[in-house]
Amino acid sequence: MGEIKFDPYTGEPVAPQAPAEQKATDPSPKKGRKGVIIACVAAALVIAGGAFATVKLIGKPGTPYQQIKASAEKALVSDEMTEQLKTAGKITEDGVYGAEGSFDVGGQKVNVDFDTEKGCFSAGISAAGLKGAVYMDDEKITVDTVDLGLDALSYEYASDKEDKVDSYIGSVAGAGNLRIADTVLKMLHSAAGMDKARWEEIEDMVDEKCESLEYEEIDTESVVIHGMIADCGGFSTVVSGEYLADLLDDVSEKMLGKRLTDLSYDLEYYAGDASGALDQLREMEDIEMKFYIDEDEILRQIAVKGKTSGQDLDASLSFAGEDIPWYDTVFKDNNSDFYIAWLAAQDGDEITYDLIVFDYKRFSIEYDKSNLDFTVYTGNGDAFLKGSLENGKDGATVKLNSTTDQSFTGKIVISDECSVDEAPAAKDVLSMSREDFDKLGDVIARLIYGF
Repeated sequence: MGEIKFDPYTGEPVAPQAPAEQKATDPSPKKGRKGVIIACVAAALVIAGGAFATVKLIGKPGTPYQQIKASAEKALVSDEMTEQLKTAGKITEDGVYGAEGSFDVGGQKVNVDFDTEKGCFSAGISAAGLKGAVYMDDEKITVDTVDLGLDALSYEYASDKEDKVDSYIGSVAGAGNLRIADTVLKMLHSAAGMDKARWEEIEDMVDEKCESLEYEEIDTESVVIHGMIADCGGFSTVVSGEYLADLLDDVSEKMLGKRLTDLSYDLEYYAGDASGALDQLREMEDIEMKFYIDEDEILRQIAVKGKTSGQDLDASLSFAGEDIPWYDTVFKDNNSDFYIAWLAAQDGDEITYDLIVFDYKRFSIEYDKSNLDFTVYTGNGDAFLKGSLENGKDGATVKLNSTTDQSFTGKIVISDECSVDEAPAAKDVLSMSREDFDKLGDVIARLIYGF
């Protein structure tokens, strides 16, 4: 990287960069479909740029895509904190693991036991002398509340609801909300069953799609990358919006069991403009993508330009950190003032991570690599959570402690020990009558109000 520094957002030369100052007020982000389109493109270009990079190349062999993957791997190298987090990832990578949590909330003891095996799980919780349990398999979710004097209830999220929409609970919830419940639970089951084999399937799929593109080599040029200037070469390619939308759809289907396009329509009440944004993304043609790689063969920037009716796209994702490139990560819409920055800095044993949107610091994390302690701060600089990461023979342990007036302490231990319990016989919640539902409400009211 060169010595000349530039303003990270205007590209104009500036004096040596000072730490970003926090503004007194939090400006509201701009809303609308354009922001959703940009978010979709950002996700797609990260995937296409090699977010699943595992190939290690020396020198410059291989296809252009293999070189892009290798450079992305160098940009996303781990630091001390992410290495600690990887321990939990290694425990859970086969999709079979258990977790135990113990918490003290204002003097109230709460214990949670969770076990999962390929998306099927059982979880028990005890608090205030009461116990409950939740079970999930590939067809239904079951809630057991024996301590409340109630029968276990189940909801068959994988079944057709056409004959149950007119039931009492079905008519109260409505067909739209039942569809949303089914979709969310199917996503939960699919995500809970993610394992190393499925990640490898996703990587292979992305590799195949990205290798099918035609790439051209970029001549070496000086590129402004978030306040710095670097001599970069690299590659460019042209894709369509249909290609990027299909890429997002395929990854979503592998991870969540359903294509993103279908999910956006199923969850349209919550997804807002996502459905329309995906449609407009598909309409975009001739989206140019440039991958800028510096002399150390590190991916420094992915730039995209495209146009469709009423929408101009000119955005970039940059990795400008020195020793650890992603310590200075910025996604920027070059047609507006919208940007998101993830900035990190080391001072001795302490690493500070900041998330900044529109010049406003959203939150910060301070991590002490000498004792594995971390503190989470609000955008205003107020600490609200402290904790530590500990890895040992028993698994990965996260300890938590609130710093606010409300007392909260806790510990979560993730291990490879797993024992998924079978759900008890249960009553279908959609078969409940109004009388059954009123009884349930009465029991819950007594529990809440203590009579």
